[in-house]
Amino acid sequence: MVARICDRVQLQIPADKQATGCRAEAAVAELARCPPAWAHIAFMDGSAIPNPGPCGAGYTLQLKGDRTHTDTAIPLGYGDNNKGEMGAIKGVGMDALRALEEGTMMEGSDLLIFSDSALCIGFLEHGWTFSTWLELGHETRAIFKPLRKRLRVRFYWIRGHAGIPGNELADKVAKKAAKEAARQLKEGEGHDERPP
Repeated sequence: MVARICDRVQLQIPADKQATGCRAEAAVAELARCPPAWAHIAFMDGSAIPNPGPCGAGYTLQLKGDRTHTDTAIPLGYGDNNKGEMGAIKGVGMDALRALEEGTMMEGSDLLIFSDSALCIGFLEHGWTFSTWLELGHETRAIFKPLRKRLRVRFYWIRGHAGIPGNELADKVAKKAAKEAARQLKEGEGHDERPP
């Protein structure tokens, strides 16, 4: 039973609607490889070089019906992969709110978010504990609370480094952000805030 619950949490599949396990993971991977044109699509990743170390968040966002996407790299100072991943999710939420205000995202539309961090998805969706970077986690939750009232937000867990183009691109963007964080820390510009 615990394994079934974990599968459902990781894949964000309602218990009463779809199968879980390998078939469900394959279905989500296929959805990520060929995302639907009827939804806004985001892929995200976090990187720390080394882990923990200089940390960055990276994500790509493609608006509904658009053939192009925007890539965003956010240097986060000192951190780990989880901080990078949560920072990327927060960035997607902030961009979505901004797009709603600008009218480039319509109220009630779908936002599909693909992440290879079961921990971050579990924290946001199911109240899992997030032992470090709690302030960032709570800030991210606070962004998604009003966002969920305006968009149909769905998180999907995907396996990292599994040949999913959006995830591979987000990984490159996150590594670029981590390298920038290393430069900033070296030059005294970045935040070297270690967790408690």
